[in-house]
This record gives sequence, structure tokens and C-alpha cells, in this order.
Amino acid sequence: MMIIIVNMNEICAIIDVQGFNLEEKFVVREFAICSDALTQTQELNPNKHWKNYSPKDQEIIKHCTKFVHGLYYCPFNDMEYAFLPHSDNIGSIIKTYYEMIATPEKAKLGFKNQFLRKILAEQNIPSIDLDNPIYEIPSIKIIEQIFGNNYHCGIHNKRPLRDPDTGKIIPFRCAYRKVSNLWRFLKNKQLEEMSQS
Repeated sequence: MMIIIVNMNEICAIIDVQGFNLEEKFVVREFAICSDALTQTQELNPNKHWKNYSPKDQEIIKHCTKFVHGLYYCPFNDMEYAFLPHSDNIGSIIKTYYEMIATPEKAKLGFKNQFLRKILAEQNIPSIDLDNPIYEIPSIKIIEQIFGNNYHCGIHNKRPLRDPDTGKIIPFRCAYRKVSNLWRFLKNKQLEEMSQS
């Protein structure tokens, strides 16, 4: 178990994204980061008009908005005038946040989202894939059972649906909630391990 403590001490922050996994690429609408010094979510502008997508991609977007994460495709302000970073720039956005918070002692970003593996490699950002079984990090579903899944950040404009059988709200995925819960889990795990040694 000592490997968990050593590696978690190297992590400066946890990051995640939510968006639309379309035919040609993943379009990011939400980026979130959580660390000891900063917890933030950033809305991104896809910067491509709806009519320029295939009918299949339009259906994927509608499905994700209604059933997966509740993020509308377009930002609240008109896409052409929204002062939001473009989702195509997600690599440089992550790099900017990384350069703000990384230190020589804590020089890695943690993630549990395979889309981010490629982005972090392209940006030459040191990282730890928390899906790797050697770290023994449970699934996000289990972590949310521990800390809850009954909130999401303000970017999710669509109201969650209710399960027709139970009446309970079906929670949307939220990058902010995911990074917050994962950071909390790792900090608790680290304290637990330190108290046992």
C-alpha cells in the first residue's frame, strides 16, 4: 500500500472533462480541476455551429444533454460572442492551470478519464492515471456512493430526470463533482495510510 502514499504526494491536482464524444472527436464543454489551492470549473465554447454536425452527431449531443451530463451544446451567450475559451484549446488550458499550481515536489496531474491521457501526453504534462489498478482507486461510482452525487456545478443547465420506478433523481455526470470527490477520497486515503504507519 505504500505506493499509494508516495504517488499521491506527487499529485498537484486532479482534472476531468465532460462533453460530447462525437464521430470525429471529443468536444469538451466542461473542464474541472481540484487541488489544495484551487477548485474550479471552466465552461468551454465548442465554436462549431450545430448545423455543421451530421445527424448522428446531433443525436449524440441531444442524448448526452438529456441523459448523461445535462450540458447544453452551446454556451449561454451566443457562441460567436461568448468570452469562453474554445474547446479545441483544451490542451493549452490544462497547461496554463498546471503551470500555476505544479511544484517540483507535486509535479503530476491525476486523472480518471482516458480522453485526458492523450491531451496530457501531447502537452508533456507529467500525470498519473488513477484508473491504473496498482493504485487501488475505486470507480467513480463507488466514490460517489461514499461522498454523494446529489449536486453538480452551474454549467449543467438541464434539469436531471427522475427514475420512473423510484422517483429518485438520476444524477448527471459532472467534472467538478468528480474531481472534488476524487481529491477528497485521495486525501482521506493518504491520512488513513499515514496514521497506520
